[in-house]
Amino acid sequence: MKRNATIAADTKRQLQQDIDVATLNMRTATEKYQTLLQQVAAYKESFEAAEARFTEGVGNSIDYLTAKNNLDRANRNLVNARYDYILRQKILDFYQHNIF
Repeated sequence: MKRNATIAADTKRQLQQDIDVATLNMRTATEKYQTLLQQVAAYKESFEAAEARFTEGVGNSIDYLTAKNNLDRANRNLVNARYDYILRQKILDFYQHNIF
C-alpha cells in the first residue's frame, strides 16, 4: 500500500512539473509571438519606404532587396512562432481538460 502511495505521489509531482514547464513554454511562446508581430510591422514600414525610394529612382536595388529579405524573414519567423504558440496552447488545454 505504501508503495502505491509513493508511486502516486511521484506521478503527481511529475505531472505538476510537466504543467509548470508547459505554462512557462506558453509564456515564452506568447512573448516571442508578440515581439515578432512588432518586428514584422517595423520591417514592413522599412520595406515600404525602400520600395518608394526605389520606385522614384532615388534608392538602389541592394537597399530594396535587403528590406524585402528582412520582411520575408520576419514573416517566416512569425509563422513559426504562431504555430509554436498554438501548439503550446493546445498542450495546456490538454492538461486542463484531462487533469482538472
